[in-house]
Amino acid sequence: MLDAPNTVLTAREHGKRMDPETGEFYHPLFNWTDDEEILNRLVKPDRIGDVLKEADFFRRHKKMLIELHSTVTNMI
Repeated sequence: MLDAPNTVLTAREHGKRMDPETGEFYHPLFNWTDDEEILNRLVKPDRIGDVLKEADFFRRHKKMLIELHSTVTNMI
């Protein structure tokens, strides 16, 4: 499970770029590439979600998600 402060989530979302040929995502701070061919293809994703709205939803349902996933893990 991944949770982070809103400032971190916003920074990660807004720097995100996608290679439309491969579907791979890149971010200048976290996993960039030096491959010029890839760099020339990178685009801002069509839909960048409302990361703060999604984080709020996750946080409101965090306990339930933890319980759900612990049940699934125990079944494997």
